[in-house]
Amino acid sequence: MQLIALGRAVAVVPESVRGQLRADLTCVPVLDAPPTTVVLAWPEQARSPALAAFVRAASGVSPAAQGIAPVCH
Repeated sequence: MQLIALGRAVAVVPESVRGQLRADLTCVPVLDAPPTTVVLAWPEQARSPALAAFVRAASGVSPAAQGIAPVCH
């Protein structure tokens, strides 16, 4: 975020980040952008209870878990 504040970069971030940005940064929705797919990745051998809890939580709020068909183009 420092590079963005310095005017040296921009970032595409999820809507969920909007309320957590630094006060000196602005977030503008890109309303005509196509939907994106977000994936989780971790080392195959990882056995962290925190990671397992995160994956369960993320999977529980995914559109597939809620019975919403993904938008495919």
